Amino acid sequence: MFTMGRFKFVRVDSPEMKERIYRLRYEIFAREFGFENPEELPDGLEKDVYEPYAIHYAAMDETDEIVGTVRLIRHSENGFPIEHATKIEIPGKKPDMDKVAEVSRLAVHKTYRRRKLDGFYGLESYLTVSEGGIRPDYGPMPPALQKRKTPVIIKGLYKMVYQESKKMGLTHLLMIVEQKLYNSLKKFGFYIRQIGEAVEYHGVRIPCVAIIEEMDRHLMAEHQDMYHFIYDLSLIHISEPTRPLYISYAVFCL
Repeated sequence: MFTMGRFKFVRVDSPEMKERIYRLRYEIFAREFGFENPEELPDGLEKDVYEPYAIHYAAMDETDEIVGTVRLIRHSENGFPIEHATKIEIPGKKPDMDKVAEVSRLAVHKTYRRRKLDGFYGLESYLTVSEGGIRPDYGPMPPALQKRKTPVIIKGLYKMVYQESKKMGLTHLLMIVEQKLYNSLKKFGFYIRQIGEAVEYHGVRIPCVAIIEEMDRHLMAEHQDMYHFIYDLSLIHISEPTRPLYISYAVFCL
């Protein structure tokens, strides 16, 4: 567990907390955006066949309400959700599938997506127009956007996934994400590779993979602030050698 500002980020293990996550996902994926049919979910819980193999993470506010969530799906006989959307080809040597996981079901409570054009994840006000957002590419920044520096909930959830992946010895993370989330992850410094053409999967999505060893090198060389953020390093340690335990791949999915 760690905190960022007013939010705390936790791994979810209890059945009660998992049910709260399923209810939040139901409200977002079924009722708000219509990705799932509410009539097929009469208990008001959005879950699937991957839950027994999933590790859940949550962002919580000061009242302990869950305001964001994401899951990490381990490999099983069911494969990965991304494989139902497109054929994937992981670059390089074929990894041990027990060290591959998919990042899936990223969701942010609508309270934190209230701004005009905030979209599904509330990222638009952090991206420039050319990146799919609403911030100007050139010229002065509108006053309403000047204080919006970073999407705390999204970054905190991905930090948790990354740290947990390393602890589990994962090497690759898979994901299938919309263009705006793809642009945001790249902007944060996450080194992700597109591994196929964009496909229709709850809207247009891009299949990607993050090779952890590559990402560590990229963050250290090009985005040291993000590297320190993920590893909880202070700037005073920037010149000291670090030997992070590498995870090679990760997958992210809606």
